[in-house]
Amino acid sequence: MLFKTVYSQGQLTDALFTTNVNRKLNFSLSFKALRSLGKYQNSLSGSKNFNFTYNYNSEKFNSKMFYVSQRLEKHENGGLTTISIDDFESKDDVFDERSKLNVKFEDAINIYFIRNFFSKNSFNLTNNKKKISFNHTLLYSTINNTYDQKTINNYYGELNSGLISAKDNYKFRSIFNKISLNLSNLIFDSIEAGLINFNFEYFNLNNNENKIRENSNLFSLKLTKGFEVLDQLSLDPAQGDTRAIYDLSPAAASQHIRARWQNIEADAYLITGTGLPTLRIIAELSETLPGPVLSSNLCLAWATQQVAQIAPAELAPTTRMPLLAGWEGCLERL
Repeated sequence: MLFKTVYSQGQLTDALFTTNVNRKLNFSLSFKALRSLGKYQNSLSGSKNFNFTYNYNSEKFNSKMFYVSQRLEKHENGGLTTISIDDFESKDDVFDERSKLNVKFEDAINIYFIRNFFSKNSFNLTNNKKKISFNHTLLYSTINNTYDQKTINNYYGELNSGLISAKDNYKFRSIFNKISLNLSNLIFDSIEAGLINFNFEYFNLNNNENKIRENSNLFSLKLTKGFEVLDQLSLDPAQGDTRAIYDLSPAAASQHIRARWQNIEADAYLITGTGLPTLRIIAELSETLPGPVLSSNLCLAWATQQVAQIAPAELAPTTRMPLLAGWEGCLERL
């Protein structure tokens, strides 16, 4: 918890509470508020933020939820009047205190308020390898924007005939609702079929006649195939700092990788990181490992070539070098 005084008779409060109820359940609460009076008349600023999160995981049921609200308040003064500007520029000691200077608007307030609620639940219906789950996702959002000025002021233009005050109150509301069935099998990591409903409306709370509204229903099908990581290793687990990679020689790295992966048959072998020279390592390991060897720098060179739309020409890929090939003979010039 934090509390402190801030600029212009203001206060800041920041509080957070979180706990693990047990191994499966966690929740948190947080609140933050700021309020500052400001140096000039009718220049108060304030904000309030509230968050709640909930997370539950078990073999049969997984659930997560959060609620977020934010309220921003700003008193609008429209700036100093012409007379106040002249008084301030006159260097008169009476007007050194800025709160004594008159402003254009004395009672204009703008309030922006947003709320978001998100919930995602998954029910596992089986425990075998062919996992079947029933899922539900909900996202509800509301946005309110209010401007209220009781005293008429024509500085930004005249009001419509018949109006005695300036007050606008607009609201936007949307709901995303999805129900789906997820199946995992030997071909795809995930097959998801679902129904999605999305609707929103936008309107003026003072006049509902011009309401904008939309409602849509969709059917979705998503097929996912991922990667299985067979092994991972650090070339120097005791280095403790990523800068130590610059002291590791390519020959030592190649020997370490070959000793670890020579008996592991994989579709590809990836060397991550950009601080280690890897071209010689790739050329050597590609002769002994059963699959192609890639590195971050080699993938970056291939991606750059694709973006620049450069034809591969003599660097056309091969089975052993699936991204770029033909560069091995240039290693002696390095």
